[in-house]
Amino acid sequence: IDGLEESGTVLLSGYKVGLVNEIHFLPDLSGRLSVQILI
Repeated sequence: IDGLEESGTVLLSGYKVGLVNEIHFLPDLSGRLSVQILI
């Protein structure tokens, strides 16, 4: 996902609402990500 990085800003309708805290792949080998955000 382009631009997704830890400590990155989370925007909603142009307003800063939080930060990306943690990103990791799920252990089921599906290629899906788990993204934790702090609001």
